[in-house]
Amino acid sequence: MRTATLLVSMLVAAAAGCASSERAEQERKEQELLNAVPLEFDPTDQYELAAWWTNGDQLLNLDVSGSYKLYEGTNRYRSPVERGRWWQQSYATLWLEPYAEPSRKTTRIVLRKVAGDLRLDVRDLNPMSELSGPPVVIEDRLTGGWTGPAGRLQLGGNLRYRFQRSAIEPSGPAVLGGEDGAWRVEANLLILEPDSATLAPTLMRILDTDGTINLETSGGRLARMQSPLEQG
Repeated sequence: MRTATLLVSMLVAAAAGCASSERAEQERKEQELLNAVPLEFDPTDQYELAAWWTNGDQLLNLDVSGSYKLYEGTNRYRSPVERGRWWQQSYATLWLEPYAEPSRKTTRIVLRKVAGDLRLDVRDLNPMSELSGPPVVIEDRLTGGWTGPAGRLQLGGNLRYRFQRSAIEPSGPAVLGGEDGAWRVEANLLILEPDSATLAPTLMRILDTDGTINLETSGGRLARMQSPLEQG
């Protein structure tokens, strides 16, 4: 009887020792994992993902409406290569779902922190950093009013224009009330595409001299119109 009791005690002690050893090994592995891959940021941190992101080669806009646009290059005035919707799954994960890209499925995007700054790992692209706003490009510098011997030109941020030609502007017929259409930039040229099929496109050369832009037309140069505040 004593032998049996002693044997049971030894088995219980061995089992307890084995469980304790397993717990210790599990705790050691968990600690090694924490040391190797530390939490990059506090999940309770407040941050806004609806912003502009870039890696210098591509540009991503996560809009507050839940839509997104992905551009090749950093010019938002160019047509995006992908449109879709996005949503945040967790503090470190969001998803991109293209609208009309059957060949590209919904993809998981990882949010990281590097030296205190947020990064997005978007597919096989280089990591993207958050911007305070979209990069300033030549279209931003052209948006606004222009005037000169050729007439008055208004370039809108929506890539629409209105051109009121002067009577002496020789490149095309005068249009009562002004000419409307779409504008774009190619290389150092501003191209005006009229809505009317009876009017030919107008090309203006963009001259940038020490940061001051003028538009060279067949009827003379157009200079930026001063705002009331600039006028004094």
